[in-house]
Amino acid sequence: WTEMKNIPIVAVLFALAIPQWAAAQTTEAPRLEIGGQVSGQTGERSGLTWTPRLSLSLRTDTALEFSADVRQPDTDPFRLEESGQAVSLHLRQTLWENDRWQLFGVVGGGVRRTTIEFPQSRFVEYNTAVHIGPAVQLQVAKRLLLRGDVRLEFSENGGLRGMIGAAVPLGQLPAGTRARQRPADSLVNGVAIGT
Repeated sequence: WTEMKNIPIVAVLFALAIPQWAAAQTTEAPRLEIGGQVSGQTGERSGLTWTPRLSLSLRTDTALEFSADVRQPDTDPFRLEESGQAVSLHLRQTLWENDRWQLFGVVGGGVRRTTIEFPQSRFVEYNTAVHIGPAVQLQVAKRLLLRGDVRLEFSENGGLRGMIGAAVPLGQLPAGTRARQRPADSLVNGVAIGT
């Protein structure tokens, strides 16, 4: 967890060191975000899980996210070593935003591969998982986003996962897309956001 605390500090110091990057930000959504997160989950003995992530904007308020989890191996006193990998696909929906802050709802799922190695044998297990939870993102510079997620995982070894990381936005959706695609206030729109 010590490593996780250093990520936002380093990012903010970097942005302050290059003030022109922290100038007024564009209001248009990026086409693509390339980033990564580090996380820990309740019920997992191992330390941290590293997650590279690719986000593709479908609209200014909706994106598809592809990620791959790599869980660090952990060895217990009985020389049992456990590690894991997972691939996931999520839909990210913006629920609220202002100039630099965004609040997302994230829902999706994936497949996890868990490897347990004993001194004389090896066991590999596959299972599926469904994820849901909120995420908060802060744009600290033109090319730097900080993000934190709290995610509930429904699976055989599910639990509550806390994630923190950063991303680099690339490209932009066409000018005016935000104005055209922002849904009008309505009962249907309210139910969709609530869901």
